[in-house]
Amino acid sequence: MTKTQKIIIIALMSSLITSNATAVKVSTLHSKVAVLNIEPSEDVHWEIIGSSKPIYSKELAVAKYTGCAITSFEISDTGSTSNVKIVKAVPSRKVNRHLYKIMRKVKWRAVEKGTSPESQQRTIRLDFCMSDVSNYDVQQQCREMAKLPCE
Repeated sequence: MTKTQKIIIIALMSSLITSNATAVKVSTLHSKVAVLNIEPSEDVHWEIIGSSKPIYSKELAVAKYTGCAITSFEISDTGSTSNVKIVKAVPSRKVNRHLYKIMRKVKWRAVEKGTSPESQQRTIRLDFCMSDVSNYDVQQQCREMAKLPCE
């Protein structure tokens, strides 16, 4: 579990604690953002640097947002993300602001070490999966979600 995921879980736990005079209920949410390459399907020159993989924003996690988004963007010759466009976001376009933030934080490196590829236009699908059961359940949810159209 990454540091950011731990922070999100702590934030969620603090917002989900319900109490009365006799009981306290604490829920833990597990989350993942799965990335699926759409275009180009071949000849991909860039890969995500592990530490900058897309993660749930605190706001999306607190809102318990699950769904998918398709975004297109350009990877510059230095590996930064620019010209982000949201093609589709399901179930709501209200997440666009968060998607722009998430995508701007993603950094890329050349697939072939020692090369300096040119900029590349990419389209990817992001699946936002969440469960209060386990990380394994989140993984399964993302696998199933990826089989469905993002519409």
